[in-house]
Amino acid sequence: MLCAWDPIGVMEDPEWPRDEYDCMVGGTMRMLESGASVVDIAGYLRAEITDHFGMSPEHYDFTCIAERTRSWFQERWATL
Repeated sequence: MLCAWDPIGVMEDPEWPRDEYDCMVGGTMRMLESGASVVDIAGYLRAEITDHFGMSPEHYDFTCIAERTRSWFQERWATL
């Protein structure tokens, strides 16, 4: 899901490493598994984009991405 979002726009470049967003996978999955709210997930994603990647947050709809991520988790992982 994070690669599909591609917040820094690198996934279309075949030469770019495929692990660019691995730093967010563990935290996001832990939040999803614990039933974190959309607001909490959005806050986490915002912090990663601003603090880790150094990107400006106004270009992103973190709530929308958090909702999509929770939906993806519920459909594909929650019952495992």
